[in-house]
Amino acid sequence: MMRIFSLLVCAILLVFQACVPPTEYSKVDIQLNDPIVQRILTLQDQQLADSLPTYLSYSNPAYRCAAAQAFGSIDTVLVGPHLDTLGKMLTDEFDDVRAAAAFSLGQSGFAKAEGKLLRGFASNDTSFQYVKSNAAILEAIGRCGSATSLQALATIQTYQAEDSLLLLSQARGIFRFGQRGIFLADGSKTMLRFAKT
Repeated sequence: MMRIFSLLVCAILLVFQACVPPTEYSKVDIQLNDPIVQRILTLQDQQLADSLPTYLSYSNPAYRCAAAQAFGSIDTVLVGPHLDTLGKMLTDEFDDVRAAAAFSLGQSGFAKAEGKLLRGFASNDTSFQYVKSNAAILEAIGRCGSATSLQALATIQTYQAEDSLLLLSQARGIFRFGQRGIFLADGSKTMLRFAKT
């Protein structure tokens, strides 16, 4: 009886797994020879942050991704007014767009970005559909988060060896806190544990 139940559970899990979109669905292909992508890059180069939000609402995810990423290299004073817009991009259906928004929020260094990043973390992503953006959020938190977030980041125990991208980003996040002069004993212990493995 127990064996039949186990087989039934496995079958249900296989069906659910089959319903998960393939990871390629989240990939975004940014073509540098595309005139709109070139326009976004020009706006980035010219530090014209106020012109970028238009591209965040385009149906083409490549444009949304390029625009979200562009904010990451614009002067933080110019990015400040657009934090809410970038925060909304953390719910985009494409993982690459979410990751680009997380990167730019972290780059801003604004404490206000911390809450947006925490809300954007897909904690129930058992299918790893948003692993890239979750990883980007872990590092971005280190660029703008508080000591409370460092404590949470340093004490994550659920990642396994195969979660290499998340583990790497956890280490990067702790490192980014250190660059800002924010240290905790648990963070040091976690980094030492990583160094031993």
